[in-house]
Amino acid sequence: MVPEFRSEEIEKVLDDYPEMDKKLAEKIVRDLQDVINPKFVTRDWAARVPYSRDQTGGGSSKVDEFRAPDIVVVPDSVYDVAHTCQIALKYGVPVLPVSTGANVCGMAVPLCRGIMIDFKRMNRILEIDEDGLTCTVEPYVTYSRLQAELDPRGYRVNVPGAPNSAAVLSNCFFVGDKYFSAKYGYGPMEIMGAEFVLPNGKIIRTGALAINPIEDVPEYIPGKHPDPKDGPGRVCVQAFGPDMTGLPYQSVGRNGIVTKICVKIYPLTESSRILMYGFKNLKNLTRCLSEICAREIGYGGIVNGPMYSIPSLTHTKADAEKLMDIFEHSITAILKITKSLLKNPILIFKKPFREVLSGLMGIKGRNFSTEIFLFGTKRRVELDQKRTERIMNDPELTDEKPGNGTGLAKHLFWGYEKDAKPEYIYKIFKSLGLKDFRLDWLLRMGKMWDYNEVPTRIMRKASGFLLQSPRMPFGKMHWAFEIFLDALKKANYPGVEEGNWSTYINSGSGPHYACLEMDMIYDPKSQEDKDKVLKILVDVTFQLMQKGVYFPHNLGVARDFIEKMMLPKVWQLTKEIREAFQATVLGPL
Repeated sequence: MVPEFRSEEIEKVLDDYPEMDKKLAEKIVRDLQDVINPKFVTRDWAARVPYSRDQTGGGSSKVDEFRAPDIVVVPDSVYDVAHTCQIALKYGVPVLPVSTGANVCGMAVPLCRGIMIDFKRMNRILEIDEDGLTCTVEPYVTYSRLQAELDPRGYRVNVPGAPNSAAVLSNCFFVGDKYFSAKYGYGPMEIMGAEFVLPNGKIIRTGALAINPIEDVPEYIPGKHPDPKDGPGRVCVQAFGPDMTGLPYQSVGRNGIVTKICVKIYPLTESSRILMYGFKNLKNLTRCLSEICAREIGYGGIVNGPMYSIPSLTHTKADAEKLMDIFEHSITAILKITKSLLKNPILIFKKPFREVLSGLMGIKGRNFSTEIFLFGTKRRVELDQKRTERIMNDPELTDEKPGNGTGLAKHLFWGYEKDAKPEYIYKIFKSLGLKDFRLDWLLRMGKMWDYNEVPTRIMRKASGFLLQSPRMPFGKMHWAFEIFLDALKKANYPGVEEGNWSTYINSGSGPHYACLEMDMIYDPKSQEDKDKVLKILVDVTFQLMQKGVYFPHNLGVARDFIEKMMLPKVWQLTKEIREAFQATVLGPL
């Protein structure tokens, strides 16, 4: 029996945080400005109101309905952050940090008002240590910016399930996970050390940053940012006693505010390749993927449901719907492509054209497609591809013959293959009658695949909600998927049969567990949609936790509600820990 969780309960919590008294706010501003540059501490409404929303929208036409912070602070150093926390604790005011603002779930919206710490000025790549294979960055450094710095040096950083505009620091601590990360584990496993500020203003340095801390550089001047220096050969230092590095793990600001992070970097590989297969049965696919991970082939794979398989290839909703319809009706697609060939018959003699066409036909009409990521030496990649093909056609693992879409993958993710020709995908898709399909988007998408722009773009278009990362054995993914679809139907979620949802499956640390993410499109301005999403969240979480699946990602209110109901002793213990660290001052929800 899934309990009811009404939106009125959330509204009651929010009513406890009215706008700050003007005299109190002015006093706090003066105290903050005693240490922090006055021009970076403000009560100005125009500066505060942008923080009342994230990429899903929000806000209101009425000024008094905006959930804006009372004060905005833009620190330049860890000492500015520490001072802000001390002042907040002194007056009992909530604090909420925000880095790049690439949020879609309201995590950086100041529902409880208070002080917003914006890390825009703390945007330095402090160190790239090629001996220790680490780099140290501040909160506002994005993955694309760090990767642009690492690439010429021959290194890369593990990429999380977030867009290229997301911050390295926040995604590592919030369980970032992506294709490159699959072989090595989740975001926290990449962390070698951290510097963070407790709610009482005390500065803690752990791991690789504990013994030889990196001092704050002078104030950042646009256009004069110094190149990151080479490091002394950092290692992760472990000593007697508890390791505090993981304290901010998934706390989203509740246990402390992280101001520096030291993460692992990896040498670029000699050769990479993406294989693609289409399946009608999810159980067959998961068995094959589990076997691939058990044999340590490549660095993991993903499974795309209907929403990812098609819309991620297009630029507009109309084109996505048209392409999905064409894929469902193969005769229509064949007729359209044949008509195009009659106008330009020389295309059939072009190898890239035949490869793309073969790949499209391979995944056409399949409920799921999977990408397998291979890397290593050229010989290793070729051998792993042969091993993968044998597994995909093993009758003991699957009772269907999967469609081979590798020809499409080769030219779609053109950055991996020297002889890839993405323009042939463009020609075929235009021949299918897509009106707004753009070559520049296709090129950009293929090049930016490493930065994970493709999956998240769907949620950026129409807003989405993510039920993230329950860890489970590969063989159990099929019933988790069934639980998700059942919850959608019970909540009267529209378009379940048509595929108005998505699943994203990734291996974590080889064959031992899988990460399953389930996505829904919804209207953030619709209270009815929000209620449905919350009901689905509670239903799915409740059922998965009953089956012993670890489900780490929840909104604060829902997390406390579910844990208090199902695991009262654990909830009471974590509550006491948060109170002991005065963590309620940071993000009270």
